[in-house]
Parts: sequence; C-alpha cells; structure tokens
Amino acid sequence: MLQRMARVQIIGSRGQLDSTVAAIHRLGVLQVEDVSKARSLKELKPDEHQARLQEDLAFLATRLDALIQILPVPEPETTKLPSSLPNGSGEPVAVVRAQLDKLAPEIQELAKRRDALQAELMALPRYEITLKKLAPLAVELRELQGFETTALLIDRPYRDVLEVIRSEVERIAGAQCEVVAREVDDQTTAALLLYPRSVAQEVQALLGQENITQVRLPKEIAGRSFRDALSALEDRKQSTEREIAGIETRLMQIAGRWRLWLEAHRFEVRNRLQRLLIRTRFGSTTHTFVMEGWVPRNKVSALGETLAREVGQELLVKEMALTRGEREKAPVAFVNPRPLKPFEMLVRLSGLPRYSGFDPTPVIAVFLPLFFGIILGDVGYGLILLVVAIDVRRRYAANQVIRDLAQIFIYGAVWAVAFGFMYGEFLGTLGERIGLRPLWMPREGEKILALFAFCIALGVFQVLLGLMLGAWQAWRERQRSELISKISMLVTLAAIFGLIGVATHFLPGSFFTPTIVLLLIGLVVLIIPAGPVGVLLGPLEVLETVGNMLSYLRLAAIGLASVYLAMVANRMAGLVGNVLVGVILAALLHALNFALSVLSPAIQSLRLQYVEFFRQFHHGGGHEYKPFKVER
Repeated sequence: MLQRMARVQIIGSRGQLDSTVAAIHRLGVLQVEDVSKARSLKELKPDEHQARLQEDLAFLATRLDALIQILPVPEPETTKLPSSLPNGSGEPVAVVRAQLDKLAPEIQELAKRRDALQAELMALPRYEITLKKLAPLAVELRELQGFETTALLIDRPYRDVLEVIRSEVERIAGAQCEVVAREVDDQTTAALLLYPRSVAQEVQALLGQENITQVRLPKEIAGRSFRDALSALEDRKQSTEREIAGIETRLMQIAGRWRLWLEAHRFEVRNRLQRLLIRTRFGSTTHTFVMEGWVPRNKVSALGETLAREVGQELLVKEMALTRGEREKAPVAFVNPRPLKPFEMLVRLSGLPRYSGFDPTPVIAVFLPLFFGIILGDVGYGLILLVVAIDVRRRYAANQVIRDLAQIFIYGAVWAVAFGFMYGEFLGTLGERIGLRPLWMPREGEKILALFAFCIALGVFQVLLGLMLGAWQAWRERQRSELISKISMLVTLAAIFGLIGVATHFLPGSFFTPTIVLLLIGLVVLIIPAGPVGVLLGPLEVLETVGNMLSYLRLAAIGLASVYLAMVANRMAGLVGNVLVGVILAALLHALNFALSVLSPAIQSLRLQYVEFFRQFHHGGGHEYKPFKVER
C-alpha cells in the first residue's frame, strides 16, 4: 500500500533558521518543496559568508570525490581507523583543505603515472606484433643508431598509399631511408620506416596527411637495432608491469590509511552543502522564513514535537489542507510488509503509481509467484531453484536488487514445488517412475483440458480485478469518462459470460434476452464517448479484453513445453546403450531445460502482470518521496 502523506508549513524567525534546517536534516522525514517563487514571499538569498562557504564546500566535495575515485577499496583488516572523524558539527573547511593539500599531490601523481604505464602496456603488443611480422625482413634494415623508426599499420582500402609514402620518403631522405612492409592479416599491412633524424619533421608532416595509423616505438626502445628493439619489448613489458604493481601497492597503502577519512569527510561536506542549498527552496519575509513540504501523516506530530523541543515553542508547524491538485502532486512511498518488499522493485519498473492510485504490490506478490509455479510445476526443478536462489540471496546480501530478485525466485520455487506435487512431476516423467502420484491432475492426456480451463479462469479473474481497480481509481480521481468506460466494459463482459452460460446450458434459456439487452447497453456506452469511430473501437476493445483473458493459456502451454523437453531427456538417457553416457546426456538436457524453465516462466509471468493486468488500472506518473535527510 501507499504511505499517506501530509503537507506541512513551517514558519520561524530568521534567527531560528540554522537550527531548524539542522533538525529537519537530522530527522529526515520532510520532502522540502520549492516555495521561493510564491507570490506573497521573497526568495531567501544567502549572505556573502554563506555564498563563499557554499563555493568552498562544493569545491571540497569535488576534490574528495576525485581522490576517492582514484584510491582502491582496501580490505577491512588493512583499514586504519582515523584518529578523528567529523562529528556533524561542521569541521572548519580550512582543516579539510589543508589535509587534502598534503594527500592530493602524491595520489594524483601516482594515478597519472599508472595511467600512462597502462596505456603503454596496452600499446606494447601492437609493437611486438608489427615487429614480429617484419622480422624476416630484418636483414634488410641497417642499424637504428642515428635514425628515427616509425611503424605503420595501413588498412586494406588504403594499401596503395604505401607506394606513395615510399616514394615521398625517398624524395625527402634520399638513399638514407628504408621502407619494409608485410601483410599482417587480410585487412592490415604493417610497414617499418627508417630515416635520418635530421628529416624526421618532414616525414612526420607527410605521414600526418595520410590515412594510416602510426605505431611509434617507445623512447626507451627507439634508437636500438631492430633485433634489440624486438627483444627489448618483452623486458619493457615486464618492467612496466612491475612498476604498475608498485604503484597499486602504494595506492592501497594510502587507501588503508586515508580512504575512510576521505569518505567520512565527503559525507560531512555533502551534508553541510545540502543544508545551504536547501534554503533556496524557502520563502521569506523581512523577519521570517517559510518552508513547506511533505511528511508521512503518521510522523507529523513527531516532527512538530521535535522542532518545538530543539528549536523553540514559537516555531509554527501546521498541517495544510490539500486541494485536489496538491493531492495529485503528493510524493509516493511504499509501506508494504517485509515479505512484499521485493516486489516493489517490479512495480517501479512500470512506473510509480500516482498518490491517488492503487499500489499493485500486494496483488503482484500473490499472482507472479503463483503463475511461475503453474508454469514450472516440477518438484525437482523447484527444489534446485530454491537452493540456488537461497545461495544467491546469501552471497549477494549487500546488493539490494539481486537480493530482492533472489527472494522473488524463492517464492516462485516454493509454488513450483507445490504444483509439482499437484502434477506428479519430478524432473519431468521421472516422478511417475519413482512412484510420485499427482495430487490434482497430470499435465498430459485429456485431463489437460482442465488445466486450460483453470488458466482461463485465472485470466478472467485477474482481468476483471484490474477493471474493478481501474473503476475504483477513476472514481477516486473523479475521472467520469474513465469510470463509465470501465463499468461499461464490466457490463459487456458480464453479458458475454451470460451468453456463454446460456449456450452451454449452465444458465436457463430465459437469460438469453436480458443478456442480449445488457450486451447492447454495454456496447452503446462504450461506443458513444468515442463518436463515430467508436463503432469500430468499442467492439475491438471488447475483443482485446477477451483476448487478454485467453492469453493466460500460456500458463499451461509454456509449462507443457518444459514437460515434453524433460520427457525427451529421460527417454534419450534410456535409448543410449552406455549407462554413463546416457546419464550425462540426460543431465545436459535437464540443465538446458532447467535454464529455459526458469527464464521463460519469469518472463511470461511478468508479461501477464504488465500487459494484461496493469493496463486495466495502472498508469504510473507518481513522484517518489525523497525526504531531506543526512547522507551516511
């Protein structure tokens, strides 16, 4: 369900501003709205001292972020607790700045050197490949002493440019140059140019005009003979790796000593900056300030009591009456029981519900795992999934998204085991061989029709529930046309079900005429709001809704595909003459089926929620509740 919200207004004297902001920031329950542009109020502008402090804090936050991004995360046992951490009272900016001035130069220099070495390490294999390809031509090259060396990689479409380069280099350097080339692969030609350093500038100007990639030898290698340059590449690679490892070790040492201090002060600086920036949303008069915002209704009294105790009894805190427009703009916060919390993530993916709308979290928490279990419906697969999901939840306990997804799969696995007993399935048909009998019905033979009927009944129930929720939501939001549309659709569907009942002799024939009248009334009410085009759109909308109900047949159909693939796996194992090979083959097929049987039910169950169910009432458009609170 959604948290009930209240809009409050807080008015106090300018002298109470700092203490009020600090108290509200610490409480973390008020989402502050911007009232600075209100007609009867003036904007609360910072004085010169506050403006300067705001700039200093913003600059400090940037510097702290940059250093933290550079430093690695040390192991807990190697982390040294700082002798002093910020206590929230606001450590002087000069103290933090002075410590950063000591730390930053070494950290930044190490990072700069590491980045340069890593770039060089990535480039060295390119040199090696090029030189190795040219190695058979090494005997044609003179010694590199006094010469500049440039390696070139030329793409296939531009191979003809090599002859142009050769002639131009010979024109510039005369006989004191060499150009050797070799195909690296079907797409690239490698070439090595040797020329006197005295003409290097002219040659480089020439190469800069062509569509080629230059691969210059590092300065530590350039100037050696060709053979020495090739052998020196490996030495350079090893020395570069050692230097990078040394830099990483030093950065880890610094991180163990200072990262916690940097992170603590980053949060402190951010929080102080927030307390200054939030004031731009306040309004003011000559002697007072005014702030407004949203608070959970059950916390309004606690907010007033805390401000009265910490700021003063003269501070005015009052709850404001909500207009219809303000109610529509109210922020949205979920307050579901803990077992339902993981499903809130799935609701957010389709858009937050409006404040006046309906929270579908409890409904999706019931139907999504149920549908998953109906499709999978295997004791063996369900138990395997249950063990895997529990292990994933334990391993990734710090990751909220993965933990929630794992919990959803745990619920689905429990339903899969339950329906596995109902179907009598354990790794497909293996359940029958080990004596497992269906508690309800097997997914084969003529009895499968009962499963089809059950799935359609689920579809009818959920789509009708969605239509009723849509009607209730339209009534709450006073959307008359939407309300009439939902009710007329319900009436039309009721008439269609009545006609089906008469045709199957479930209802007496005397119901035929009333249901026809009811059907005509429902269709006319659907058609009229859309005008002439409604003659086409009204019946199409009815057919689409009926199609949505029939779409729930996929619960049975997709599950049957898994059953038959498991059956094939079991039979394939029996057909192979060698027992060991048969077991391995069956295990591989079951592993494939398990992967498909987890992925497909999850996707199809979500699709039924988002497409067939949510579209009847859920329109999104809500704004998340984001209180002004301390970052920790």
